[in-house]
Amino acid sequence: MGLFFYLGEKGYEELSNWMLIAFFVLVPTALLGAFIILNTVKCPDCGGSTKTIQNKQEDMWQAHCSRCNTTWNLGIGIDTGP
Repeated sequence: MGLFFYLGEKGYEELSNWMLIAFFVLVPTALLGAFIILNTVKCPDCGGSTKTIQNKQEDMWQAHCSRCNTTWNLGIGIDTGP
C-alpha cells in the first residue's frame, strides 16, 4: 500500500491509481473465490454436497458428508512446523 502512495508523490499518479484499483479489485475477488471454493467441496465417495467445518481441537478444516457420513481433512490449517 505504501508503494502506491510513494509512486503518487514521485509523479506517477496514473500508475499509482491503476495499482490501487487493481489492488481493491483483486483482493476481494481472491477472498470471495477462496470462500466459495472452501464451501463447495463435493464428497469424493458419493459426490454429494458437504458441510465444511473447522476442527479447533486438531487445528484443521474438515468436510462432512451427511449422505454417506464421511468426514475428511481438507489439508487447510495444519501446523506442520518449521
